[in-house]
Amino acid sequence: MIPLALAREYVARGFSVIPLRERDKRPALPAWKPFQTRYPTDAELVEWFGKNPKLNIGIVTGKISGVTVVDFDSDKAWEYATSRGFPESLTVKTAKGRHCYMAYEPGMGNFQKRDDLPGIDLRGDGGYVVAPFSIHPSGFKYIWLGECGARPFLPDWLKINLTAPTAQTKAPIEQIWKGQSEGNRDNSLARLAGVWVKSLSFEDCMVQGRAWNKLNNPPLDEFSIQKTINSIWNKEHKHTDAELSENEIVTIENLLPAFEQLYEHGDTKGLSTGWNEVDQFYTIRKKEWTLLTGIPGHGKTTFMDAVIVNTVNLHQWRWGIFSAENVPFERHYAAYLEKFIRKSFSREPRMTMPEIVRETTRIREHMFFINPNENYFTLDRVLKISSDLIIKRQVDAIVIDPWNEMDHQRPATLSETEYISQSLTKLRRFARQSNVHIFMIAHPTKLVKDRNTGKYPVPTPYDVSGSAAWRNKADNCLSIWYDYERPGETEIHIQKVRFKEVGHPGTAKLTFNSILGTFDEPQLNVREGYQVP
Repeated sequence: MIPLALAREYVARGFSVIPLRERDKRPALPAWKPFQTRYPTDAELVEWFGKNPKLNIGIVTGKISGVTVVDFDSDKAWEYATSRGFPESLTVKTAKGRHCYMAYEPGMGNFQKRDDLPGIDLRGDGGYVVAPFSIHPSGFKYIWLGECGARPFLPDWLKINLTAPTAQTKAPIEQIWKGQSEGNRDNSLARLAGVWVKSLSFEDCMVQGRAWNKLNNPPLDEFSIQKTINSIWNKEHKHTDAELSENEIVTIENLLPAFEQLYEHGDTKGLSTGWNEVDQFYTIRKKEWTLLTGIPGHGKTTFMDAVIVNTVNLHQWRWGIFSAENVPFERHYAAYLEKFIRKSFSREPRMTMPEIVRETTRIREHMFFINPNENYFTLDRVLKISSDLIIKRQVDAIVIDPWNEMDHQRPATLSETEYISQSLTKLRRFARQSNVHIFMIAHPTKLVKDRNTGKYPVPTPYDVSGSAAWRNKADNCLSIWYDYERPGETEIHIQKVRFKEVGHPGTAKLTFNSILGTFDEPQLNVREGYQVP
């Protein structure tokens, strides 16, 4: 089979893939860790396998692909496992043994050459395996074995072995997280850093280290923390340091084509929101993210829905929509129909069934609801589903509504400010790497009414619960404010725009129709038969 087609098939099945060297197990990339947290784009697949069809394919294991792989490197190791009881699973025949694809379980990392598990290796978070139809150095071709497609959980006997103390395990990692006394701090930090460097940036490892250090008695000095983490980081990344990519150093020669394009045509402008009143202050551009806040009941979600409808109408954008507070979905769907058709779903004059059928076709092609399992209402899960939509549905934008409704599993060693800062950095990187725009809706903290006017003030990003990072890390910040003393008028306060070609701070005013949940330019008349409240 053609490697490019195979790679696309693996990605479509939910596996993150990387290129491996021809007839080799080693990565053909200087750094493959980014693909532990995101899928490769189709352009990257074409660049790798379209230009060099002799490359092998690697499947990244762990959370991103939803698999833990048990590697049996001999028939003897497989016989031992079957004698203990090993479930039937999705299996690949390797040169000497087999790879058994099991369900992903958090906390399962990698090991090999364990004395207590001879011939049995594990590939979980931070690992990868050679994919079927790749060629072993001996000339053997990896192939699927049998027809079982199941991915069961690891058997209990193997889990017990994995968690049993080894010569290298001195104290449970959970105990280390609680802080250490003098004499144990350096070694404990080294063990923790060994976990962090597999998935975090160096800066985030330092954040984790400083947070953990506050629990020590007495704490380590800053130099000791940096020295230890730097040492572990260099050991983990020494293979990439030896093979630096040319892309990691930017010279003026690299910039000239883009610079000439910038000189001739200027910066890429943002796209229209659908309202001239708003466009004079704010437009929408990919590779950015926008914070949308406002007092509960002032219309944040309704405004967001109107933006979605406008961009579908004007730009044929496709959207991934996580809206945890808008359930059941059929009610939210009816609200979208009202905006598309500009007629009520339930009040006369009602939309007709032919109109519903017509718009349903368009909604089916442009809007996809993100509905994680109730046990996985996390940012990572929403971004994982979004990655799938970007690959399979070519979505242009993602909505997360709201931040406050998500399950935030904040480590005990991180303050709320540090956790939010790391999460928003992850969000920003995702938008840039995936070429999408992300709208994040977040509620403000409880506000105090103005003593003179008796009104609540317009919320700012600094009012959003938890951290000033909301203001600092967002590309754009919008606040929705509805004046109940002036019914029908909604103010869109554009409080931050990072790039001048996208817009600038200001206040736009729109006319709100509460029956349809639509917004119009102030000078436009409301549809006959409807009254703006």
